Amino acid sequence: MISLINSNYVIVDSSRHELKGTILESPEAIFAIREGKETSSIERSTKNVLYNSYIPISREGRVVGALFVSSQQREATYFAAEELKNSVWLLVTVFIATGGIMLMLYRNGRNYLRLAYYDTNTELPNQESLKYFLDNLFKQKELKGAIFMLNFSHLSNLSLLYGYEYAEKVFIEIAESVKEKFGDQVMIFRMANDRLVIYSEYFSTNDSLDRSLDKVKDLFKKHTFSDQNIFMPVEIGIAKISKEDEDASRIIKKALIAISLAKEDGSVNCQHFNSEMEAVIERESLIEKEIIRAIENENDGKEGNIYALFQPQVEAGTGRVKGFETLARMKSDTLGNVSPVEFIAIAERKRLITPLTKLILKKASLFMEKLNEKKLSENISVAVNISGADLMRSDFVEDMKIMIKNYEIEKKYLEFEITESLFMDDFIKANEKLGMLRDMGIRISVDDFGTGYSSLSRFRELNIDIVKIDKMFVDNILVKNKDELIIPDIISMAHKIGLKVIAEGVETEAQRDYLVEAECDTIQGYFFSRPLSLEDAMAFCSLKAAKSPD
Repeated sequence: MISLINSNYVIVDSSRHELKGTILESPEAIFAIREGKETSSIERSTKNVLYNSYIPISREGRVVGALFVSSQQREATYFAAEELKNSVWLLVTVFIATGGIMLMLYRNGRNYLRLAYYDTNTELPNQESLKYFLDNLFKQKELKGAIFMLNFSHLSNLSLLYGYEYAEKVFIEIAESVKEKFGDQVMIFRMANDRLVIYSEYFSTNDSLDRSLDKVKDLFKKHTFSDQNIFMPVEIGIAKISKEDEDASRIIKKALIAISLAKEDGSVNCQHFNSEMEAVIERESLIEKEIIRAIENENDGKEGNIYALFQPQVEAGTGRVKGFETLARMKSDTLGNVSPVEFIAIAERKRLITPLTKLILKKASLFMEKLNEKKLSENISVAVNISGADLMRSDFVEDMKIMIKNYEIEKKYLEFEITESLFMDDFIKANEKLGMLRDMGIRISVDDFGTGYSSLSRFRELNIDIVKIDKMFVDNILVKNKDELIIPDIISMAHKIGLKVIAEGVETEAQRDYLVEAECDTIQGYFFSRPLSLEDAMAFCSLKAAKSPD
């Protein structure tokens, strides 16, 4: 008798059909199978001897089941008397049993191969098949063609809205459409839940690549899927196969790098792999690791490679210190100084912006504590930049309440800076969040005014206190005629709706004088001071002897 046991120790097939569904009960056998070891046992009775063997079945280093072979034989004293009579039947039985075993092993082996190398829903070869296929190309030295990797990022949204089964049906329809579009000219693989890979040896020239790319674009720009007529955005990464590639993994990595840089803009977007892309991805990976290490160091009470500087904001007419903007900076051990524009964007993409914001807020709170100890804190605000992605989190306001309480921050001296582009995505929700923060006593400023949303009339509806004029407008003071400048109009309109105005990027005396004349409230820039360390910012305050406003 031969039986097939699955990973749950249930007999799923057997030459004795009545045993199907039986659960293995032998602790010794279960332990041996789990450990991937063969085991045998002998059971004796008066006339018979029962031989049992368990042979583990492994795939990719993991035990997926076992083969159970059981053979019953007579003891020697009985066997001799019946040897002649049974010899013919034994021979017949051996042939029949062997044939049955081979048939069952063939069927189950074929099923296991199918599961290992094919996707059951689309019936396409899977990622293992792709690796096997590409490895064979290398062995045969047939290094020509290219792969198209198609990523359907919108499928995850469909899964959330309608469930996994619905999203899977849409993917099956997509796979069928791609097969129909290309026919037998290509090989198509399912790479993951939301990815297809198309290979053809004819993808060797730029013309053939362009023609094939046009087919993909035509399909996904014009075709809709499912009964809901859904347009499916797709990101495409293209990687040519060349002699420089070491193996199949290298080709797949090239396509993945290209696809990671294909912009998700709701349509069809494509990127061809090049070596510069790989350098960008590797740099991004290094910066991501540096951010993670900095966050871990901060949590452990250690000084990390991300630190805070504080740039003074002074009253336009008197030069008295009115506040500081907290600026995040990174000095990498391997990359040197990294621009905040670069590492903050990476933090947002890698979903590290929340812990990074908390790290900077913690450093700002320490600065506020030092100002208070030196009796310098009165009427001096400290601003912290808040990412739009962070602000829109459902638990952001509650998170801030906890941090403010834990760090004993004086809320009336705390200011959150947001960019005006935030309101373009969800005006109502963003404004609601800002209202909650203002109700807590936190002041709100809009950074880089004039570069995006740019509507002071709409700002009347916003829960904000301060408008910051972008450096671009301040730079124009030196190059445009006075009657062409709009800064006085911005300041006047802001004052009419009860907002204060800060001008950023002030670098010359002429710019300062113009802003004073235009009745700007506060000025920030290198004309007064570069961003300072905590100790230098404290010294700057002491020198300026901050006073309360009129």
